[in-house]
Amino acid sequence: IFSQGLQHLLAVRIFGPKVRFFALRNIPWLCKLVKKGEESVIVGPKTSIDVMALNLSPEFIKKELEPLFVVQQTGTWEPVMNLLPDFCPVVFNPANQIIHPAVYWGLFRNYTGKPLGGPAEPNEWLYRDMPEVSGQVLAVLDEELQALKDAYYQATGAAGCKAVIPLADRLRLQYGDQISDFSTMAKMVGTNKAYSLAKTPLLRTPEGVAPDPNHRVVTDDIGWGLCTLVSIAERLEMEGVPTPTSMMRMLIEWHQKLMGKEFLVNGRLCGCDCTELVLLRPEEPLELVAKPPPA
Repeated sequence: IFSQGLQHLLAVRIFGPKVRFFALRNIPWLCKLVKKGEESVIVGPKTSIDVMALNLSPEFIKKELEPLFVVQQTGTWEPVMNLLPDFCPVVFNPANQIIHPAVYWGLFRNYTGKPLGGPAEPNEWLYRDMPEVSGQVLAVLDEELQALKDAYYQATGAAGCKAVIPLADRLRLQYGDQISDFSTMAKMVGTNKAYSLAKTPLLRTPEGVAPDPNHRVVTDDIGWGLCTLVSIAERLEMEGVPTPTSMMRMLIEWHQKLMGKEFLVNGRLCGCDCTELVLLRPEEPLELVAKPPPA
């Protein structure tokens, strides 16, 4: 439901150009479990969610899809669905694909293969009290993401790029009333009540804790996030439009070591495990990032 990367291309590659597909730009709500399989509490409500679709009419989206996500017991018809012009707001979304790599690196940046224990053990909460060094890395990631989006817009004119705003602005817009400190990027993330209940994914041993290489925070946001973005950057470079991705590449390399994967080799996306990913191929047109050709 919540989409990331080039999932629309994966759908077309598997099911063909007539596939009926929709993707949400963000999750429709954040929830806390009360009783498994029976009850939850919404801790991060949304008034609206953005959606992009293939071979689905706007009427179908409002009539059939929107009611599936409305929290009707609140007495208001929310969140409502807003139709996007293309998939660029999904692909270039300043969300998990840059937040999680920066946060996880910050928590385990001193990990050298041996479990961390005692004072070196990372915070049990994924976002709370986010270190300033993580916030600085996140800010650079967002700079690179915005530069990549701007370069893609200049090359293609894809209208959806105009809906991609910097991460700090998105946090203020979506969670302004739930953030208590706006002074730095780390403080904005670390004091966001909507993020406060997420625990750090880790593996605990008698000697301490180690990062969990199979958790979605690692696998999804590297393979389906940063690697996708770097593939677009490499494709733009082929057109004579280089963009800075040094922080993205550093974090891919750090995470791929945890996963035992090979995506980047000598800084390029040519590793043996790239076949597992959905990347923009060198021979494919840039326009596929925004929208596949009509069926």
